[in-house]
Amino acid sequence: MVKKTIKPLLVDFEEVHYRNDLHKLEERIIKTHGKKLEKAFEATGLGKLNDDYLRGILKGDLSGIRKAITDVISKVLDPEYLSNEIANNVNGKIASLEHETRDLLSTIEMCGVACLVDYVSVSDSGVIIVSNEAKERLKDSHSMFVTTEAGIIRYNLHKAAAEAINAFCNEMGDHLGHDYPLDAFKMDDDGKVIPKVYDYE
Repeated sequence: MVKKTIKPLLVDFEEVHYRNDLHKLEERIIKTHGKKLEKAFEATGLGKLNDDYLRGILKGDLSGIRKAITDVISKVLDPEYLSNEIANNVNGKIASLEHETRDLLSTIEMCGVACLVDYVSVSDSGVIIVSNEAKERLKDSHSMFVTTEAGIIRYNLHKAAAEAINAFCNEMGDHLGHDYPLDAFKMDDDGKVIPKVYDYE
């Protein structure tokens, strides 16, 4: 028997929180540090920034970048005889990136966005961005889905009950007096919800 595929049903989306997190990433991380990091990385001689190197930068780990610079320089300078020259050359090429990385990490800590940096990536042209795919993942993190058939049935019943209460309140109008909508109901001895009696005319 083929198992029925259930399409997740979105039941809640915290748009304000989503937009706040996206703003932090785009304004405090990318707008403030993006171009500086891209330029500092290009100064290393490794070409355009990519995702692998960005992951290291976001963790404060530049060892992979340092090794890559060393490998490039070692093709020109003999590492057996010129180790000091190579080390000095590497330090010179990575100095700006180290400075920009420290600034970035300070901002991440001050703004409390460490949990959001995984949504930042690098485009094919070496630009730091929040991609459309990452925005969808960020949206999902602020969303609640119902993923089972039974859950969807319960949600739809709950929603229908709310709609019925709203329709009832609209129809009753002033007959409800100062009661809140749910004050129009009570529990019977068996624990069932029953209507409270009003003057309906």
